[in-house]
Amino acid sequence: MSNEMGGIDYGAALSQFGSPENLAAIFKTFAAKIPEMLDTLKNQEAQALPAYMIHVHGIKGSLYGICAKEAGDVAAELEQYAKEGDLAAIKEKTPGFIALCETLLAGATDWLKANAAPGGTEEKERRPAPDTALLQKIAGAASRFKTSEIEKLVKELNAFHYESGGDLVEWLVKQSENLEYGAIVERLSSITE
Repeated sequence: MSNEMGGIDYGAALSQFGSPENLAAIFKTFAAKIPEMLDTLKNQEAQALPAYMIHVHGIKGSLYGICAKEAGDVAAELEQYAKEGDLAAIKEKTPGFIALCETLLAGATDWLKANAAPGGTEEKERRPAPDTALLQKIAGAASRFKTSEIEKLVKELNAFHYESGGDLVEWLVKQSENLEYGAIVERLSSITE
């Protein structure tokens, strides 16, 4: 496999995250977060520069985090323009930056599809409903903000197809990816009591 994939240095990213599974988790988060963040960059009016600067800073960190140095450098440049109030430079360079990020997003998504576990989701064992004891453990970990424990437990929960409660599992996956631990505790408290 080539070390470069659409502007992401796969070799460096794999080295940084230690395993294809960890890299897949990072790419999934990137793919979930970046489209919304890019949408915020489309408002390039002077009064929106503080928000623009915050979002481009977050995107910059994500890009460097997945070893997309070229795009990260462009984000750093746009962040500097926002600090300086250079609206003309922002309006000129943002569309190209958004297109570059969309290319990276497509590359990460393609990598995820190409490196999916054999069998895909159709091979998951069927269960009647999510295990209440496991839901209690997730609620407890969320109340203590134990990110790695939550990720492990949600992954365990998501390893099965459920006859009922599958929507809850999908919701938990999304909330854990977005670090919405308060929402997890609140929703699970009514289920696990």
